[in-house]
Amino acid sequence: MAGCKKTGTSQQLITDRACPICGGQDYILLEEICDQLVSGQLFPLLRCRHCGLIITGNAPKKEELGHYYRNKAYISHSNTNQGLINKLYHYIRHFTLKRKYHLIKRLTNGRKGISLLDVGAGTGHFAALMKKKGYAVSCVEQDSEARLFMEHNFSLSSSPYLNDISIPVASQDVITLWHVLEHIPDLENHFSLFRKLITAEGFLILALPNPSGYDAAHYGKDWAAYDVPRHLWHFSPELICRLAEKEGFTLVEKHIMPFDAYYIALLSEQHRNNKGIRSYVKAFTIGLKTNLKARRQSSYASALTYVFRLT
Repeated sequence: MAGCKKTGTSQQLITDRACPICGGQDYILLEEICDQLVSGQLFPLLRCRHCGLIITGNAPKKEELGHYYRNKAYISHSNTNQGLINKLYHYIRHFTLKRKYHLIKRLTNGRKGISLLDVGAGTGHFAALMKKKGYAVSCVEQDSEARLFMEHNFSLSSSPYLNDISIPVASQDVITLWHVLEHIPDLENHFSLFRKLITAEGFLILALPNPSGYDAAHYGKDWAAYDVPRHLWHFSPELICRLAEKEGFTLVEKHIMPFDAYYIALLSEQHRNNKGIRSYVKAFTIGLKTNLKARRQSSYASALTYVFRLT
């Protein structure tokens, strides 16, 4: 997007908040990234000098974040099939939903009556599938239009905030956040609620983009999964495990998300103003390279699903 504009001075950007892993407030400015979706503003990527976590600097205040989601192109909160990328997203969703279901079915040994809480449910397609499969599903979704969609189309009710949801303590066998944790400003409070709501043998499942992956290195500041300022945190595999351990969870599994590599590569090509068939060929090539490398070493993946349990 041409005409990206700065949001503040470097000093303001570097001192705005503490690292959720180590508590440090000393950051290195890595790059300035353009919000390609809504505002056209430049936001800095900052690396914590102590633990290495990358954060989005000068992030909007919590009450202002909603402005940066007001775009029909924000696909996770949209059900439109207009445009090729939207069509691809909704076609691929069919396969990713099946992968998610089979993962959870395997983790819970196919037991009946499993309680599942989906945080950041979007338009509710995953929650609806799990409900259809016999799971007792609860949802959290802040976007009011997405909540209306899932209620009208799937008869799913949803709470706008996790701390408002009416479910018993220690009642959830599975808590899922599919590309949601990176959007949450108050991580400590949310992990506290996860510990409160999950059963002793339950699973916390997080899907996250990987800023240390092959495609992130290839695209640099044009890597679409930085998605500033909506993505506040950019967790490598090592650092999400450190955060989870700090918050009382232990990693038991992680899995690459192969479809994400192609989709993120295609969006990244658009960020470079590459269009037409050539951009699709390039995106497919980078997505394929990313997945081949990730099969040998998962840290190269474009995105990963992490499965945690209480320590």
